[in-house]
Amino acid sequence: MNKNNNAFLTAIYLFAGAFLFSLFFINEGLFHCDSVALARAVEDFYRTGHLYSAVKGRYGAVIINAILYFPFYFSGQNADFLTRLSSVLFYSLSISVFFLFINALFQDLIQGLFAAVLLALTPFYLGPNTYGKEHGMSMFFFLCSMILVNKGRDQKRPLTLALGSLCFMVSLFVRESMLMMVPFYFWIYFKPAVVFRPFEINIQKERLNGRLLVPFFVPFVISFGFMMVVYLGALIQRSFTGDELSVPHFCGFFSGLLLCVFRDIKNSFPAFFVL
Repeated sequence: MNKNNNAFLTAIYLFAGAFLFSLFFINEGLFHCDSVALARAVEDFYRTGHLYSAVKGRYGAVIINAILYFPFYFSGQNADFLTRLSSVLFYSLSISVFFLFINALFQDLIQGLFAAVLLALTPFYLGPNTYGKEHGMSMFFFLCSMILVNKGRDQKRPLTLALGSLCFMVSLFVRESMLMMVPFYFWIYFKPAVVFRPFEINIQKERLNGRLLVPFFVPFVISFGFMMVVYLGALIQRSFTGDELSVPHFCGFFSGLLLCVFRDIKNSFPAFFVL
């Protein structure tokens, strides 16, 4: 059996294990306000035929869950169970895709396996995906993007790069906090070599080839521009200038919220964990 078959089978086993494991811990119902808002947006879509936003937009999560909700809707069920099941499903898929990404990046199946298991057992990743959050969904599409960009760059395939760009935009459409992963998106394509003596950053000339740069950049720019105009720009502006407690903020060292942040950390973690 060749390496590709081994990796594929390992990914299947990881998905099955993660799915059964998270399904065992699935919450009995929706309780988180974000999950409730997502379920309501899906039900309202079927009730009115109009697309509604979840918390902070997250239209991508609404659309994907609305597609998965189709059989549940015709069986007379609400979107409660579907929202939780979708969260478990994409959590499990993200574990498999994370393994494939690490394996492809480092050409080491064992390293990929351990990385995937560690991610699967991380409480702050597993927990939200058992009660209807969209963490796993956004991570799944982000990791698909990383695999496609890495493959498209190495094999010089413009279409693969374009698909990777679109996958990253879907992850951002699902969850706006994926903006913090933009540097990784560019790093995986350019793969700069950093030299310290003397300090310089080297990028292979083939990475600057217009035939590859265009499909890598254009879908990203168009999709990101569309989201900025429709809702993301207003959300970012509120985050920098607003004072609503329900909106994520850019704190900085001189923010009035900084003491609240440290207080929350103190209340959320044991001291040894913070250290």
